[in-house]
Amino acid sequence: MAIRNLYSAESWQASYRAFEQLSFTSYDFDSVKQAMLDYLKIYYKESFNDFIESSELIATVELFAYVAEMLAFRVDMMSHENFMATAERKDSILRLARLISYTASRNIPARGLVKLMSIGTTETLYDSQGNNLAGARIVWNDPNNPLWKEQFFLVINRCLSGKFGQPQKVKQIGDVNFQLYAFNNDLANLRNGVFSYTADTGSEVFPMEITPVDLDDNGPLERDPDPQSNLTLLYADDGLGDSSDLTGFLLFTKQGNLIRTEAEFTAQIPNQSYTINTPNLNETDVWVQKIDEKDAIIERWKQAEVVNAQNLFFSIDRSRQKFEIETLSDDRFRVIFGDGNFSDIPTGTFVIWSRQSINDSVVIQKNRVTNERMSFSYKSNLGLSENVSLTFSLTSSLQNAAASESIEHIRQTAPTTYYSQGRMVNGQDYNTLLLRD
Repeated sequence: MAIRNLYSAESWQASYRAFEQLSFTSYDFDSVKQAMLDYLKIYYKESFNDFIESSELIATVELFAYVAEMLAFRVDMMSHENFMATAERKDSILRLARLISYTASRNIPARGLVKLMSIGTTETLYDSQGNNLAGARIVWNDPNNPLWKEQFFLVINRCLSGKFGQPQKVKQIGDVNFQLYAFNNDLANLRNGVFSYTADTGSEVFPMEITPVDLDDNGPLERDPDPQSNLTLLYADDGLGDSSDLTGFLLFTKQGNLIRTEAEFTAQIPNQSYTINTPNLNETDVWVQKIDEKDAIIERWKQAEVVNAQNLFFSIDRSRQKFEIETLSDDRFRVIFGDGNFSDIPTGTFVIWSRQSINDSVVIQKNRVTNERMSFSYKSNLGLSENVSLTFSLTSSLQNAAASESIEHIRQTAPTTYYSQGRMVNGQDYNTLLLRD
């Protein structure tokens, strides 16, 4: 029998005859079953002639057809997941995108500024008219209080680590002048300088945070987390008067929850990685710091740039203390370190900061964060512990949140980006790239 001799030392003609009547396009249960029956009728017509549905032969054929259909389905799915045009799983798309140096983006959190609307302190403090301000609530731009500005600045000066008029930084962004100051808050009250609250949009309640703020040439941004640093704030003046949303004391706010993850690297292993398995980690808020036994920051590691196909091994940044982020499904990520040649290998105790945000294009209207309360303790000039209470409101609606990059967007954008990376990949590149310079 041809099929019996298939695995024996026979000539190629025997193998050819054994398979010449097979159907290699049968994948589903019915077609596999029919192909098996046709094969049996051709090669085993004298051995099998009982083809009724209740026979043992048909049961065996149907069992084989079921297994063949399952195997064919899995092989087909595996093949689909290995091509960007047909892959459906996010993990597969991300893996294929990395092959052509494309970095998919995770969700972007809603972020903006809130303005201090009122302030009060437990410290005994007198204004120019002899009024004791302890326990009083002083409202910014209060039309019923002609001394509001004097009183507001008297109280806030007691809460700052320096005096008003002596800012840490000054930046002119457009028509607005920003000055950076820091509170003299008790570090135990505002852990990492972060204050948590919620924003109720009517349909959903979103976790929000007041974060330490910093200034650069592009405007306000969140400062790196530091358990041993104070909460910072801005004083802004847009020239439109005290009633303007951008004149007064401002705090920086973001949607989400800050997460601290501690990692211990005991051996110098090249290309180490550490996976953060929390879902919905946003794109913008990732910090890696080396700390000592007292939780003080020793080194601040930088994330390698992704523009112009830069990474750990090719970067215009000369710093060796850097890392790379690999985006995973569900907006998780993996921190990848260097090999010791192009960037340092991490050793010791590290803290990886990230923020879990809503993976959606949420809009938080201005009137949804109004007169939120915040309080903390600080040290007075006499060294006594006093309490300050604040209220704050949004200066404008938060509409800059975004969901993570979709599978279809990666499928369309990744190949296009590959052609813009200045590499010679195909024949057209070799014919044209050298002529550009």
